[in-house]
Amino acid sequence: VVVVQGGARLHPVGLKNLGATCYLNSLLQSLYHNLIFRRAVYSWSPPAGTTDLNRDEDRVLLELQNIFADLQEGKAAYID
Repeated sequence: VVVVQGGARLHPVGLKNLGATCYLNSLLQSLYHNLIFRRAVYSWSPPAGTTDLNRDEDRVLLELQNIFADLQEGKAAYID
């Protein structure tokens, strides 16, 4: 349960530990809190003319954007 006061979330959204994922979760959350890195991730877009994200790098960055967005805008205590 997220504590909300005056429309503001008081506790950050976390990542659910799916068993031995705590190290990766802490890395992702640390990267999320680095504002320069987060802005760089958010500003990324697929190369011009790309319609299919076949490259691993493209898929990783897209999923990282999704995770960061969930951490930023999530309404639950953690994302699964």
